[in-house]
Amino acid sequence: MSKFHPGSAVVFKAPDGPRLAAVVGGPWEDGTYDLHCQQRVRPQQMTEFPDGEVVEYHSTSMNAWIPARLLREGSGMATFDLDCKEGVEIRRIRL
Repeated sequence: MSKFHPGSAVVFKAPDGPRLAAVVGGPWEDGTYDLHCQQRVRPQQMTEFPDGEVVEYHSTSMNAWIPARLLREGSGMATFDLDCKEGVEIRRIRL
């Protein structure tokens, strides 16, 4: 049984790169996964989002990145509830 499920949000550690918020697309037979930002990612490069993670959230009303804390996965696909706003899309969150 695979640990990561399509539609779930993960932290992806790119080789020699930053940690990125990503959405799982689905597993391949070789055990790798496609993410919305990268294909054929090994599971060792992914972790679940820990509750309490400090992130930055792009506020459209302020047109700026503001600090926030991750509370839990949101009710919508690839969304999170933050301490400052609920249902934030993953594309508006950076680590």
